[in-house]
Amino acid sequence: MSIEFPIRDNYTLMEMFDCSNFANGFEEQEWGELADADRWNPEHFGDTPRLIEESGQATIFFDPRIEPPDPDDFLTIEAYEKARQEWELK
Repeated sequence: MSIEFPIRDNYTLMEMFDCSNFANGFEEQEWGELADADRWNPEHFGDTPRLIEESGQATIFFDPRIEPPDPDDFLTIEAYEKARQEWELK
């Protein structure tokens, strides 16, 4: 599917965002009535895990089990290899 506009340098916003140019168009989604119970509640998920680095930078959603150690975080290759082996054993 392609949208064809006449070639020129200046388009109005209505021309650029005119959905009638799409073959299938868009249909409005009918949501009906929403109650507070239907909404996302952060209390259902508990506290967000945080990691505070030495520099004071806060990192949320940090899970050290997901990613292996980063070689840039170590001063020597031996220290990195040791951390990598420990990570693989987890």
